[in-house]
Amino acid sequence: IELQKEFEEPQPGETCPQEVLFVLRAKEDILDPSDGSVLYHANDKINVGSAKEGIYALGKDQVLRIENLPIGLGKTVYQLEEIQTKEGYKLADKPIDFVFTAKDNMTKSYKVSKTLKNKKLTIDTSVQPNGQQTKIFNGNQDFMIRDTVFFENLDAQKTYRLKGTIIDSTTQKPVKVNEKELIYEISFVPDQQKGFVDNSFWIEKQSLPKGKYVVFEELYCDKGHLLAEHKDGNDENQSFEVE
Repeated sequence: IELQKEFEEPQPGETCPQEVLFVLRAKEDILDPSDGSVLYHANDKINVGSAKEGIYALGKDQVLRIENLPIGLGKTVYQLEEIQTKEGYKLADKPIDFVFTAKDNMTKSYKVSKTLKNKKLTIDTSVQPNGQQTKIFNGNQDFMIRDTVFFENLDAQKTYRLKGTIIDSTTQKPVKVNEKELIYEISFVPDQQKGFVDNSFWIEKQSLPKGKYVVFEELYCDKGHLLAEHKDGNDENQSFEVE
């Protein structure tokens, strides 16, 4: 088995080093060609070389090579599942099948090569009316904005930091109140890989003039590395108005 790994455009700045790991299983029963006995049952983890629990690490050349796998009677199907990838990228959404078919008794070696490309981690955000019917707020009163951030492919039980900034939709620049940008940050630990978290902004009366605004969000790991961001100045889901 040979798997060439590619990654969507590189993440800007520094990231935490993290191994790319896979688990290898038999997708179907693999039979010994000499006597028809079962070498591996379907879903068994496959260990060759120094592998344990069927886990293999990507090489420094961005290639995973697994050698000396048995080829059974007829068709042999191995299934490779990515279980950990580089920081700031999504895991592969499904396992990869490697199919081998024995041609004859003379061929001693077979090779199947494939390529897997990981996409960058993304987040989606949606400003909530926070109990109101619309996302239009009275600027002469204190009010709260609740920005819900949806995520996936995060590590459960790991700490992340979310940074929200209020942007003027007209100028596309951060809003400043008393010479300070309106930035709200929270730290959170997800219970599972996919979910959402709320980042709430408390806006004091008369601090924002009449107009339209948008909330930009940035997601960081606990080491301060930028993992994902949602910055679309024309996204209505991220927007609100002050009258």
